[in-house]
Amino acid sequence: MSERQANVLQALKAVEKGDLAALDNLFSEDVVYRDPRMTLRGLAAMKAQFGEDRIAVSDMVWQTRAIAEGVDVVMTERSDTFTLNGARVTHDIVGVFEFGRDGKIAAWREYFDLSQLPEH
Repeated sequence: MSERQANVLQALKAVEKGDLAALDNLFSEDVVYRDPRMTLRGLAAMKAQFGEDRIAVSDMVWQTRAIAEGVDVVMTERSDTFTLNGARVTHDIVGVFEFGRDGKIAAWREYFDLSQLPEH
């Protein structure tokens, strides 16, 4: 496993466990995060959203099924399972992580089907 793949897996585990401070060493300050619900600019905005998400859900478990790497990009396929509004939810996600010149993650894009979520 490459260092970039290890950094992506470390970032995913940090978000899953709510250790948002661990993201500081992995992401650029001006990271851009996108998913079907939103676009966020900046590490502080991304961490704030992840903090809000953790309040809305419980019993979060993220399972990475596959990881691949290209030039300056790491891609993952995973299943996220959590409890939202009393319902146990599993949804499948493809994540794309682009790395900047400083070796940190500069962009994170998530692709998933919003219809898998109870409220969207």
